[in-house]
Amino acid sequence: MGSWPESGRVALASPRTLRFADTPVGLLAGGIRPTSPPLLTTPLLLWDLATLVPTPELDREVHRTALARELGRPAPRILYRPDRRTDPVVAVDLLDRSGRDGERASSLPRLLAALALVLRQRGLRPADVDGPPGVGLETVELVSRHCPGLKQGVVAASVRPNALLKLRATGLDRHLSDARAYGSDDCRWDVLIGLALARSGTAAGVVVATGGAELGAAARRAGATVVAVAPTTPDAGRWADLVVPGPFDVVTALRPMVAPGKRRPVRC
Repeated sequence: MGSWPESGRVALASPRTLRFADTPVGLLAGGIRPTSPPLLTTPLLLWDLATLVPTPELDREVHRTALARELGRPAPRILYRPDRRTDPVVAVDLLDRSGRDGERASSLPRLLAALALVLRQRGLRPADVDGPPGVGLETVELVSRHCPGLKQGVVAASVRPNALLKLRATGLDRHLSDARAYGSDDCRWDVLIGLALARSGTAAGVVVATGGAELGAAARRAGATVVAVAPTTPDAGRWADLVVPGPFDVVTALRPMVAPGKRRPVRC
């Protein structure tokens, strides 16, 4: 593979205009979207934070604790979902299952704020991260060494404070600063990808690396090239352009894409 996929999905369109203040999570972000920086010609790799820092048990614990505080009683159990829903989507689901579907407008902002409070009080422990420690940081550093000029950013299902806590605790905050979008920015993956792209200022192609089917499918719909990293579903070929067994293998998939003279020109 020496170029972007033949389908021509090499760049995302500009994020569509939305009334962000009207979305459920707009209250947390003040209802204001950032302005898009000038477009550059550098490719962008967007990591799914859950691929670099997998914390499924911790995320479920935080949601249940935050909801219990909102309800004043134990929260319902959270079923395992391998497609990595964003925090607002999980929160709405839990509110509905708790009989609070008629109180979303008032309960959801408090519940999302409680997610950040719970994790800040609890903290992130090494045992919370699935797999060997430091894999995420080593992966990002490996890509930086072997794919010079490639920007790296992150999209996260978590609300912003929790995503930042995970990034700082693992040292990834120093390497994934070119583009970011968080679950408190919006509840939809395709919008989060567009936000991260706008914040990066790149126009030479976007790759999303994830093991989650929901994010991967949204990335393809938005026009990104998708690398499935140790996918959690057997149908990865339906939502990914490439499938690799683990994070360290992403660099092998990306190196031909960013090699000098191998990239296609940006299509406007």
